[in-house]
Amino acid sequence: MKQRITKTVLSVLTALCLLVSSLGLAQAQTLTGNAIVKQGVTVSNNTYTFDPVGGTATYTTPSKAWEIKSVSANATWITAMKKSSRSVTITVPKNENASGRSGKVTVVCNKGAQTLTVKQTGNTLTLSDTTIDASSFAGSKPFTATPIVGKVTVSTSTDWLTVTKTSGNNYEVTFPDNLTEKDRTALISLSVGSIKKTIKVTQKKPTTQEQKDHDLWPSTRETKLKAFYDNLIKGANNRGDKVASNALSKAKTLSTFSWTCLKDIKCYLHNDSFTAGHKYVGAPYQQYNTYLGFDATPQDLINNAKNINSSFYNPESKTGPGYGTDCSGFAAYCIGFGHIDSGTFYEKYKDEEKHVLISENNKADVLKKISSGDVIWRSKHVYLVASVLRDGNTVKAIVILESRNLTTASARNIHVYYDDDASLRKLFGNISLSDCKTILDYVVGNTGTIDRFIKSFDKTGDDNTPNRNLLDVNK
Repeated sequence: MKQRITKTVLSVLTALCLLVSSLGLAQAQTLTGNAIVKQGVTVSNNTYTFDPVGGTATYTTPSKAWEIKSVSANATWITAMKKSSRSVTITVPKNENASGRSGKVTVVCNKGAQTLTVKQTGNTLTLSDTTIDASSFAGSKPFTATPIVGKVTVSTSTDWLTVTKTSGNNYEVTFPDNLTEKDRTALISLSVGSIKKTIKVTQKKPTTQEQKDHDLWPSTRETKLKAFYDNLIKGANNRGDKVASNALSKAKTLSTFSWTCLKDIKCYLHNDSFTAGHKYVGAPYQQYNTYLGFDATPQDLINNAKNINSSFYNPESKTGPGYGTDCSGFAAYCIGFGHIDSGTFYEKYKDEEKHVLISENNKADVLKKISSGDVIWRSKHVYLVASVLRDGNTVKAIVILESRNLTTASARNIHVYYDDDASLRKLFGNISLSDCKTILDYVVGNTGTIDRFIKSFDKTGDDNTPNRNLLDVNK
């Protein structure tokens, strides 16, 4: 009796297994490998889910009894092919679009049909930055743009931005100096498939200090430079200081014209350089070539700067641009001397008892004698005392000009010292105090009190000379 029951149970179990097999519910799947780590195919309940990279998977029928007759897919992006009598390969290409997609594969066998669901997830594009902020100075910033799959296309909304692919998903955006009068923005557009993203780049306008450091002149600062000279000349004329008026007028001639550099030029004796494509104002610093004011005019420089084959870019002496001036040439021109070098200044006046050692010990003597048109001498360099404002015997304001850094218009070459706001206004022809301060902010590299002026020249010189000499070359 017990044996009959056992046989009956076994028969029922066998029948159930055959029924399940006939319905095609028991399956075995094997997946092909995928070359991209962490990307591939997952299978669950007859659903094949591919990542955006795509790949191939294999469906195998439950048993040898199930022979595949045909295979079909209802989506063009799915490739389903009979591999053997029992297996089918399902291949999906990469999906560069953001949206996922889904389709069906029907496997028809001699004992029935099996429907497989095929899905593929959407692509993504991950950016390291959505905004990039930059100062007014030229420079570059790195960023990354990482898709799961596909090639990223990059473009910019302006010609002042350049994007370069450095490696892999790494990029670099490069920008020039911002010499405009306001912040500027541009977009970096990145796309892959249907995905489109942007990075907003904002470059700040120059602060007044940055404008000085640029030594490259937007229109506002160029206008302020002309106002600097015009109002100083007006102030000198108001008080009858013809020497200051003449010196300032000549300094203006060499300092307020503009030119554009066509190729990079190293500035003589300094780490500065003139950069191709940049606009400059004033006479560039050079030695031993063509001196403005003596051998040529500013217009000659402007004309030659437009010709890359001219002597401006190819001087006989490789000491800066072919046209310009140096410290002694600038000072000599402004005070009406013939061309004279800094050593000659000293040799000519050292025995005439007109120079004064500038130090705290004889400060009163210095301030008693200094006047417009003097030249401050230190070994191998001279400064022009362009204008001196006095109240009786008391010096209230001094303007010092020089040619040493890049061009005569560079803020580093312009110094104004004054003791009170009333004296500053009088120095500038009685314009408003706010206008005076604006001119100083835009144009002048060094300001301070009269006492600071004395201390600034009471230091060891470049050649270790303990003092600097003030030469009164105008009396």
